[in-house]
Amino acid sequence: MKKKTLSLFLMSTMVFCLAFGFGKKENDKIGNPASEISAYADFLSDYMKHPVISAKIADEWDEDDKPENSQDVFFTLIYVDDDDIPELALSNGSCPWNPVHLFTYADGSVKEMGEYSMYGKMYYSPKKGYILPMYYFPPGNAEINIYGSEKTIYYDIDRIVNSFLPVADYNCSSLSSVRDITGELERMKKVAPTGITPLGAPIVDDSYLTEGEVLFKGKHADQIPGIWYLSTDDDYDITWIEFDNNGTFTAHGNVEGDVISGYISYEQESPLLEDGGIYYLFYPDGTRYDGFEIGPVEDYGYMMNFFGRVYYKHPFFDAK
Repeated sequence: MKKKTLSLFLMSTMVFCLAFGFGKKENDKIGNPASEISAYADFLSDYMKHPVISAKIADEWDEDDKPENSQDVFFTLIYVDDDDIPELALSNGSCPWNPVHLFTYADGSVKEMGEYSMYGKMYYSPKKGYILPMYYFPPGNAEINIYGSEKTIYYDIDRIVNSFLPVADYNCSSLSSVRDITGELERMKKVAPTGITPLGAPIVDDSYLTEGEVLFKGKHADQIPGIWYLSTDDDYDITWIEFDNNGTFTAHGNVEGDVISGYISYEQESPLLEDGGIYYLFYPDGTRYDGFEIGPVEDYGYMMNFFGRVYYKHPFFDAK
């Protein structure tokens, strides 16, 4: 009888806890997306029924910002201001009368925060609240918009030329090509830049490149996956390089569209770097692209040396 009473007590206690949510972590339900991701996904899922259209540009161009179909709509997540909620950037096309619309998640809903630039392009400085409402870069004469206000500051091309990233050319997707909007938004949030190096490279959490087993071999191979940042100031160099666990690399220049991809192959131990190794990079067709030495460096972890061009896995200088 006592066992039966105890069993009934435990069962009723479990039902009570489940019913009232005891034991759950607030806003931490396993497998559920963050609130802003769900809200953005709902907003985008039926966006073609209620597209956000620029009245200002339509008046100037005598054209309509309304997208003709979902192929015209491009979106991404970016961190404009210094909080943990990414903004949704969206354009309805790539014509002069198509600005970039910015949205944020606040008070449980998606709110439009403004429209900027033309041709579905603009530039921004991650986490600083600076928006450069231009479709080309660098501009000769422009003003920087302060996100969330009507304030502007002068754009000094000599001082802050490497302080802005393009919205359209990094981590952007067409609404027509995305089947899982929630999944795509979660991916975008994970890789959205949270800063920018003095040489113009986006600072990104590189954990998406380093998860799992490293599938290529060589000296210090386990140290290679991730993002490596250029530390020497040369406008013609590749600014940052991504390596994944499969041995695929993507090299990015500081000019829009300057991207090279291929694969990595171990060559031999380095005769120059103590405890170092030499790797070669190849284009997908097998043509050699470049090579580097990698080895440990005191205080900075590991270093990649591309014949005088030095890269570190994490920027150790002030990125803000």
